[in-house]
Amino acid sequence: SPGWNVSSGTGSAIRLSWTGPCAGRHGRPRAAAPPESAGRLRGTGPPGPSATAPGTVAGVILVDAADLAASRPGKPLFTGLSVTVASGDRLGVVGVNGSGKSTLLGVLGGTVEPEGGTIRRGCGARVVALDQAAALPAGTVRQAVGETWEADALLDRVGMAALAGVDVGSLSGGQAKRTALARALAAVGESGEGDLLILDEPTNHLDMDAIAWLEDRLAGFRGGLVLVT
Repeated sequence: SPGWNVSSGTGSAIRLSWTGPCAGRHGRPRAAAPPESAGRLRGTGPPGPSATAPGTVAGVILVDAADLAASRPGKPLFTGLSVTVASGDRLGVVGVNGSGKSTLLGVLGGTVEPEGGTIRRGCGARVVALDQAAALPAGTVRQAVGETWEADALLDRVGMAALAGVDVGSLSGGQAKRTALARALAAVGESGEGDLLILDEPTNHLDMDAIAWLEDRLAGFRGGLVLVT
């Protein structure tokens, strides 16, 4: 797919890999390269090319972050990081363990406060996240995902259909992660243009068939997608 990689900012070991359409706020025709404020990272590195054909209608901006900074004791994670995510965008976060990938996802999702920078969210934009903890509400697996035919289909796809009636408190870490993935996908449905879907290592504990299915499912998702994988 068309796309580009660029350093996320000063002193950071994270890279953000952008693919998909550059999204503007007004949906006017795009030039060959996106403007500084739309659908791309801002900071170090060259601008990326536009992946949309001339005349393509731009997406809805879901989150616009500028000059973000975060650290842990004695270690800066990222500084000067700016990114805009709109409906139709696909953003992969790449980095070694401990480099701040999950922290960045938490900042974009609103569960972690950055030490610096500003975040603006699109009017009516909704965040649905799968984090590393894979927290689930009390009850059975089916109750956690939803008692609908779509939820049953999702549980089958991630290999959890046989455990639909099991209490979530008895699940292994891998089973809980697969259940939480089905829960997130059920929450956004197959359209969700106004949704920002954040997935932290969603392919962990999936077999190859389930990974291939997940790829197809996410390819058809109309909202914005940010993931670590």
